[in-house]
Amino acid sequence: FTPSTIGPHVVEVFDGKQKITEIPVSVGPKHNDVNELVSFPIPQIGDVPAEKLTTTVVDSNGAPVPAAVIINDDGSRELKFTPKQPGNHKAEIFIGNKKLATIPISINDTTGTSPPVLCVD
Repeated sequence: FTPSTIGPHVVEVFDGKQKITEIPVSVGPKHNDVNELVSFPIPQIGDVPAEKLTTTVVDSNGAPVPAAVIINDDGSRELKFTPKQPGNHKAEIFIGNKKLATIPISINDTTGTSPPVLCVD
């Protein structure tokens, strides 16, 4: 899911033809930057307890990024990590060995350390 407009969206999650849940997503102009905490909600999926969900995050080179699932006082869950390099990262959510979702996350380079880009006319 790559939204093209800012505002509220609804993502429907299916297992085959059976809808498991709906995830409200609010898309804003926020940017994810290198060395800044990235946090996003993990929705309740059916009756699966939060403790049964696992996640992985990998950077644009496929290297694992340390991440934590935080269970808030109200029972909601968030995935949090701090990217160390720019590029397209990927978070995946699992129940056991079954992948439930893949979430692309674009990380901006705000450090000024990216190599220059050569443009040829």
